[in-house]
Amino acid sequence: MSLGADWSFDLLESLIQDRGDLVVWETAVACPTCRRDDALAALSEETPTEATRIQKVNCESCYGTGFLYRNATVVKGLLTQINAGNRQLIDLGIAAPGDCVFSPSLYAAEIHDMDKITLAVPDVLNEGQIIQRKAGQDTDRLWYAGDGSAVWCEDENQQVYDVGSDYVIEDNNLRWVGRRPNPGTFYVIKYYYFPEWIVYASPLVRVDRGRDLQQRVVLRKKHVVFMNNETTTSAQRQLEQLELTGRIKL
Repeated sequence: MSLGADWSFDLLESLIQDRGDLVVWETAVACPTCRRDDALAALSEETPTEATRIQKVNCESCYGTGFLYRNATVVKGLLTQINAGNRQLIDLGIAAPGDCVFSPSLYAAEIHDMDKITLAVPDVLNEGQIIQRKAGQDTDRLWYAGDGSAVWCEDENQQVYDVGSDYVIEDNNLRWVGRRPNPGTFYVIKYYYFPEWIVYASPLVRVDRGRDLQQRVVLRKKHVVFMNNETTTSAQRQLEQLELTGRIKL
């Protein structure tokens, strides 16, 4: 005879389906183009050198993050933002204010470290993204895929640019079609984007009396996880990227 309340998996799944959000989940895999500092890669190289083991900050495959994202799948789950009230995860050092916790459907596949979760509802990118205008190109890369609209764009000389007439936002790219900053000029773009979150801490497995209660996944904004990875013109910023990722041999 069992005492106390027990889990109702049907009700739990019903709650997730009724109150949860649809997200796009992508599997993270190491970038074979630039992750040559990894131990197994170094061992399998015939003539390993220091140069071949250094991650490329300007990698055209992963854009310097060291990860490729594959096998996009739509899943449903409950999203909860971490704040001062979530003392358990904060005190354990697993999460920080501003992170999110994602509880996927009981029937979802297993989520892994560094996987990516993308929300389908656009949001404004806080104070915006600082970009240095590239020379000889009409496009600059954005942290996130945008929905095509923007709040403000202004360069370091207080010149303001208008979305539609001066530039357009296409996925992760800002393409200049009219007036534009001079090459090398810094500018800020505050735009509507589709939030991308990275599985920053290893997913927590929840089990009750041998029964799987699915994972509790801690998420962190992509541009916070991969700090400075899109700014590559300054040598100092490249060094900061190397230190922050912890994946590049200095």
